[in-house]
Amino acid sequence: METPPGWRRSIARQQKPPATLLASSYSPGVYDGAIGEYRGIIGYWGVEDTGIVTAKIDEQKTDATRAKILELVKKL
Repeated sequence: METPPGWRRSIARQQKPPATLLASSYSPGVYDGAIGEYRGIIGYWGVEDTGIVTAKIDEQKTDATRAKILELVKKL
């Protein structure tokens, strides 16, 4: 997939937009592929990495996970 002409130049002229990855699964330890893709994409796009939050089934809907997400949202 090709990027539109001038897209990277227009991004470079602006402040780097933020990016965040939120990943959820029923299984622990399955996020390596998604995290690798995320890091590759943000590097290619040249955007700011504000962080990653992962949550397996028993971590979803907990106060700790919610707090992590809210911290990332403050950076966006």
